[in-house]
Amino acid sequence: MTKSGSINHIAGRGIGSWNLVTDTTVSASMAATMADITNTDAAGDPFTGAFAVGSSRTTTDFVIAASGFDYATADVETATAAYNAGVKVTSVTPTVDAVYIFSVNGTITLLKVTEIDATYNGGGWVGNLGRMTFDYKK
Repeated sequence: MTKSGSINHIAGRGIGSWNLVTDTTVSASMAATMADITNTDAAGDPFTGAFAVGSSRTTTDFVIAASGFDYATADVETATAAYNAGVKVTSVTPTVDAVYIFSVNGTITLLKVTEIDATYNGGGWVGNLGRMTFDYKK
């Protein structure tokens, strides 16, 4: 099953973190312990979509999928093999269509970035604009 999510500029008015287990946004006050994806753009800087795992999420990590990895046809076996062959990273500045393979409490989750909109304003926000949207399957 494919799900969708988004994170906003961490210093903006929107919510900048996401939990891949509960499929929900995570408030800034809970990001360190509950966020599998947290935007890391600095206040006042343009939105790049850069993200990391919450600083206290010791059971979550991710790798960048190798070039040519096919998100659309990947299954648990191919995703697990790609994760095991990858190099774990702690943060990344994504690009549209990039694929990341997360291990969340031992469960493999594939995430594909679908949009990075540096001007997204949530209907009238001022300053620290931006949103990254993504699809994921677990």
